[in-house]
Amino acid sequence: MFRYTLGVNAGFTPGVMKGSSNNNKSVNLNMSYTKNRIVVGADITLTETQGENSPYGSFSSYTEANPYYQIRNAEGEYDKILDTKGLGAGYANQDIYNPLYDSQFNARNETNNLNITAQLNAEYMLLNNLRLTAQLSYMRGMARTEAFSPAGMTTFDQVQDLTQRGSYAKSTGELTSWSSNLGINYNLQINKHLISLFGNWTVNEDTNNQVNMSATGYPDEHMDDFIFGFQTSNRPTGTEETSRAMGLTGQFSYSYDNKYSFDFNVRADMSSRFGEDNRMEPFWSAGVRWNAYREKWLEGRLSNLVFRASYGVTGSQNYDPYQAIEFYTFSNSMKPYQSFNVLGALLQGLNNSSLGWSKTGNLSLAVDLGFWRNRVNMTFNYYNNITREMLVNFDLAPSTGFASQMLNAGELQNRGFDASLNVIAFQDLRRQLYWTIGVNANRNKNKIRKISNELQALNEKQLASEDAPLPMYQEGQSTTTLFTVPSLGIDPSSGQEVYLKRNGEKTFKWDPVDKVPVGDTNPKVSGAINSSLNWQDFSFSVNMTYRYGGITYNSTLVDKLENRNVAFNTDRRALTNRWLKPGDVARYKALDRQGSETPQSSRFIMDDNELNLASIAVGYRFRDDQFAFLRKCSIQALNLNFTTSDLVRWSTVKMERGLDYPFARSYTMSLSIIFK
Repeated sequence: MFRYTLGVNAGFTPGVMKGSSNNNKSVNLNMSYTKNRIVVGADITLTETQGENSPYGSFSSYTEANPYYQIRNAEGEYDKILDTKGLGAGYANQDIYNPLYDSQFNARNETNNLNITAQLNAEYMLLNNLRLTAQLSYMRGMARTEAFSPAGMTTFDQVQDLTQRGSYAKSTGELTSWSSNLGINYNLQINKHLISLFGNWTVNEDTNNQVNMSATGYPDEHMDDFIFGFQTSNRPTGTEETSRAMGLTGQFSYSYDNKYSFDFNVRADMSSRFGEDNRMEPFWSAGVRWNAYREKWLEGRLSNLVFRASYGVTGSQNYDPYQAIEFYTFSNSMKPYQSFNVLGALLQGLNNSSLGWSKTGNLSLAVDLGFWRNRVNMTFNYYNNITREMLVNFDLAPSTGFASQMLNAGELQNRGFDASLNVIAFQDLRRQLYWTIGVNANRNKNKIRKISNELQALNEKQLASEDAPLPMYQEGQSTTTLFTVPSLGIDPSSGQEVYLKRNGEKTFKWDPVDKVPVGDTNPKVSGAINSSLNWQDFSFSVNMTYRYGGITYNSTLVDKLENRNVAFNTDRRALTNRWLKPGDVARYKALDRQGSETPQSSRFIMDDNELNLASIAVGYRFRDDQFAFLRKCSIQALNLNFTTSDLVRWSTVKMERGLDYPFARSYTMSLSIIFK
């Protein structure tokens, strides 16, 4: 028997910013052939994605312009400069550029991706309970990005050299990936005993490369091809990566009377991402399950009661392909030596033949509970995962010629729980009416158990930052803990901010060494709430998400209130609750026309609690047994669906979002047709 399906898809998504878009087109061909005990199949997919950024630039440039400026002048043209603000004695005048001025040029910023994937698979039933499988997959991807800016754009106003006015950046990349695997699956049932055996062998290779080129000197907007540039950069840049891996997997499963089951998995992996001394690295996991609801003494009392437990060790290889290999680069030495007609090469990385996998021990304990014929279902899962031998950069002595080397060091612990409750609130089988409600919650707490001196050096660098708090990594703390200087508010007598030093003293001087942990950006609990109503062929669903117990740094209060240059559009809160004269009890410092230099402090740390109406979906299914026009068109069913997302957001923090690109709600209408 031979079957095939052909699918054609196209999606055209206009962006919120005028002129931006993201379009997708794909073709898929799936074929399968079955004869006796043999099944052979193939799947081929061709996908093209085209994206274009708006010629109107970043949305933040429009939020900075004051709303009372005219869009066009009396001649109907765009002025380059909207206004010139005088900030008082001792300050230079501030020019306000028209964000629409650059939109009249033939600028371009676009991407194009083309991918083809092919997969062949075969299956042979050697016996009724013995199955052999084979699979070969191949993927080829090509990507291109281009960004063209002619000389007339405001970006080049301060560039005096005409050969440097106008720019063109071009990047091309290729990705090739293939993998193959062979598998065997055996099942044996003897009375109440069920035994399953599974084995698999996998080999794969991933290769990608990218080339970046740039040029300057494009005096005319119609010279919009790379070849028209006056001069290119000294040399192109790019990257190349190749990685290979091989793995063997074995699985043993045993079940008795569908009540008690045991699983054991073992896997051995080898990857070129690690050192030469690393051979096949073994990983394993084991789990047990007890279907307690099937016990005679519980039959009829509970719909579901299952206890599950598992522990295993997994490995990660999401690292650079060449981090363990001694390799060279020509990037900084592309010129011959004076006495030899050869090119020089520089050692880029030290060899570490003992570099190994980062391993994580995963412990999970779970229980599933159901009542009233599974109309109420609950699940609770506790986990405790410890990652050891993390891959981190280790500082080296200056005499080695290298700042650091990748080593196995550091430990990180993640523990928490996942819980869910699902209820069928109303059910009418005769009228085919169902109303369900679901709630889930999760909590994760991580803790750094050990760090390297490379992370300690990073801490020192980020400790000195006066901008928004950056992540700090200290043993015993979470990776999402915020460190900043405690603030006691604005001094009523002087209008200066009062800081609290580590020794408990008060001071007007901000010092980075006084930074202390003030809270965790990771919420104490987060999750989702959903509800759905189904009545015959009509469906309606609502989904909400929430987070509670975290903190965040409100950068809007800093950037748009205290550090804001009043020549630009300013948050209305900049005029309220400011210190004006001695004795004022205020939240913010006195207004500075050019903007102040307010460093980070706990004064701008806020509780981050949020409830978001994530999506609403409405759908209807038209069936041929109810609509005659469908039968005439040989249509079995027609599905019409409407979905909207990000409708409402309630938050304890008033912070601007979507400044670089506007935040937007999405509305999607879909139609699917099933022919007879």
